[in-house]
Amino acid sequence: MRQKLEGEYLLRQKLLYIEPYCVISNNNYTLTIKLLSIIFNLPNTTYSVEINDEFLKYKNDNMPVPDIILGKCMINTSIGMKG
Repeated sequence: MRQKLEGEYLLRQKLLYIEPYCVISNNNYTLTIKLLSIIFNLPNTTYSVEINDEFLKYKNDNMPVPDIILGKCMINTSIGMKG
């Protein structure tokens, strides 16, 4: 997980690809990744998920799932709800 700041990507969290951090569902179609709660602690900030193609393989043919490159999967935070 990286934070985008002034056109640069700063590393916020690097994961071990083991349980309990990464869990594949019983039906083998869902990957759940646990992130630290402090990762998204800055309002009005853009973050990027990056996963290399050696991380996950298709069950039936053992081919790697295409990677998620830096900047392709973006998450944006807001300033929150106003009361």
